[in-house]
Amino acid sequence: MALNEVPIAKLELPPVAIEPSYARIEAFVAILTNALTVGPVVVKVRNLLDIRKVNLAGRTACAAPVAVVPGDRPEAWSDAHYAAVTQGLARLARDDELAFAVAHEMAHVLLQHAGEPHGPLTTIGIGGRRSRERERAADRLGTILMVRAGYDAKGAEAFLQRMAASHPLGISMTHPSVRARIESIRVTAQEMKSEQTVRD
Repeated sequence: MALNEVPIAKLELPPVAIEPSYARIEAFVAILTNALTVGPVVVKVRNLLDIRKVNLAGRTACAAPVAVVPGDRPEAWSDAHYAAVTQGLARLARDDELAFAVAHEMAHVLLQHAGEPHGPLTTIGIGGRRSRERERAADRLGTILMVRAGYDAKGAEAFLQRMAASHPLGISMTHPSVRARIESIRVTAQEMKSEQTVRD
């Protein structure tokens, strides 16, 4: 593997650790990100069959990165700075399911939900209602993001069903019901399909 013809062995990366670690990946992403701020980048990747060169160009996007954090419980969350999924969720979810989890949390960032009041009232009364409204908005935008990225919206349905099974006590105080969320996602996906048909 190489970055702009510089072999990965010559990049300033942490040594390979005995224990599983994301340190080298995070360091490479930081180097790649810095390189993209200067101009286009060529990444050379070797697989079992051949060597491929991938041309990358930086593009203005959401400033919040996505992080995979330690933890066996399948969970995801976000704040004003980043969206996170646990290792447990990354292992459990299929690609299209993980795409919705990430897109949903990125939607919270884009909608600036992290800056809204939090605390005990977010689970009851007005706070609970506002929390559910935020979740509905994040579901809608998250569905749009994942579909535009090329993923199947059915992955969102599968993800919600999987999470409901993983959290039998439910999160109904802060989130709409799984049934309502799936119906909303289907409506959003159908609206996008109809809009695409009109454009075509």
